[in-house]
Amino acid sequence: GDIEVLVFPKSFAQLAPHLKPSAIVFVEGRVAVREERPRLVAQQIVPLEQGTSRLAKAVELILQTPGIERMWLEQLKTLLGRFPGTVPIYLTLAMPKAQPTRLKLAEDFKIEPKPELLDELGKLLGEESVIIRRQPTTLAPPRFEGRPGPRVD
Repeated sequence: GDIEVLVFPKSFAQLAPHLKPSAIVFVEGRVAVREERPRLVAQQIVPLEQGTSRLAKAVELILQTPGIERMWLEQLKTLLGRFPGTVPIYLTLAMPKAQPTRLKLAEDFKIEPKPELLDELGKLLGEESVIIRRQPTTLAPPRFEGRPGPRVD
C-alpha cells in the first residue's frame, strides 16, 4: 500500500538530499492518525543503497549441521574480518532433530553489513541463511536439564 509521509520544516533541511523523484528510500518515523487517515511523520530517511549498513542492528547467520567444517569456518572468519564495524553477529546452528542453538559472536566479530559482505555471505551460506535484523536479537536463557544450578564435579 501507500501512506502519506509528513516531513516538518525543521527536519526537511536534513532529509531533503534524499528526497528525489523516483528515489527508493527507507523512512523511519512515527505514525500519526488524523481524520482517520494514518500518516508517517518522518524522523529519518535513508537511501536504499545505505539502508542495510545504516539500519541493521544485528546480522543472523544460519548454519546447517551437519556440514560445518573447519576450513569453512576459517573462510567465514576471514570474510567477517574484512568488514569490521559495530553490528553484532549471531550464529544459529540448525541441527536435524534438535532445537536450533543461537550464539552471539565475540565483540571482535562485529561487522559493517556492506552489500559486498552480504553478497559473499549469501554465496557461502545461501541467501536464505543471512538475515538482517532491525532490532537486536535476544538469546534465549540457557535451559537446564534436571536441577538448575552450578555443576560441581
